[in-house]
Amino acid sequence: MELKKVDLVYFSATQTTAKTARAIGEGTGLPVEVYDFTFANKEPVAPPPAFGPDELAVVGAPVYFGRIPVFTLEYLKQLRGNGTPCVLLGVYGNRHYDDYLVELEDLLKAQGFVPVAAGAFVGEHSFSANIAGGRPNEEDLAEARAFGRQVAKKLLSADSAPALAEGAVPGARPYKE
Repeated sequence: MELKKVDLVYFSATQTTAKTARAIGEGTGLPVEVYDFTFANKEPVAPPPAFGPDELAVVGAPVYFGRIPVFTLEYLKQLRGNGTPCVLLGVYGNRHYDDYLVELEDLLKAQGFVPVAAGAFVGEHSFSANIAGGRPNEEDLAEARAFGRQVAKKLLSADSAPALAEGAVPGARPYKE
């Protein structure tokens, strides 16, 4: 399949998700466009355009209590794909990501995206620098770039977006409270 660019769509109050998403984007070797909706709840942020089937969307946010942060849902529900391959990205503070990835998978599939890969990466905890302090570090970012290369290789060698198999993304349905 042919891809023209990578769209990074993220919320990143402490820049850990931004750094990880950018590293994944770099790893693909494709041009990158950024849709940072970090301050969407405080100031107007234009919703992104509908994404096409020749783009790769990397959609991410920090994991809060094992779920998608409630305050990001309004923006995330505005995303529209048209058979658009996407990477599910969660950045968590070194505890666990629980149902975050499967919740993001369900949300994006319902909006026209085709999840092709999912990654959970450790980042410094937003409430305490004592938990996973200094992360993502260079080793973490190198791993994110390698992940981006693997995703690009998978997509570029396929005729169409190879969707993840049912049940491939860890998490429970119904999601934890």
